[in-house]
Amino acid sequence: MKMNLGRQNFDRAAQFLESGARPLEQALFRFHFAGGAMDNVLRELSPYQNSDGGFGHGSEPDLRTPDSSAIATAQTVSAMCGFFPSVPVTFPQRYTTWL
Repeated sequence: MKMNLGRQNFDRAAQFLESGARPLEQALFRFHFAGGAMDNVLRELSPYQNSDGGFGHGSEPDLRTPDSSAIATAQTVSAMCGFFPSVPVTFPQRYTTWL
């Protein structure tokens, strides 16, 4: 079922994200709806990725551990699946090494 948010509600949602969302979600919103660059999404994602390739540091907002975790990594990879094949090859190589 396709739903139409309407311009006014879309603008309100965009304003809410711009004023209160994490920079990662802001970059994701811009990428999907405002012509934002993939590089900006990856730049905002990089602080969440550990040197071992896994994700932590709150990449999944309900999981605050700085250590790489299966939940945080799986959630991040799942969110990024919509971007493939746009994602540079180094992104999946790093997390698959951790897995």
